Amino acid sequence: MDLKLPYMSGDEVYYKIRLLDKETKICFLTSSEHSFHLFQEKGHELPDLNLFIQKPIENHTFLRKIKQILEG
Repeated sequence: MDLKLPYMSGDEVYYKIRLLDKETKICFLTSSEHSFHLFQEKGHELPDLNLFIQKPIENHTFLRKIKQILEG
């Protein structure tokens, strides 16, 4: 999920998902490291920094990272 979404921010979606399920892995794909820092400043923590993927990213690298997330 991107942190910048058209109707609701990614961190709002993250918060709503967390209210329903604390175990689901949520991966963020964003073009800005600044967005990640803003996410953290709002009090959110990712259990694994590998769940934050910065764009641009090559398709094969993206697929490898997603596979690692799903297997981990």
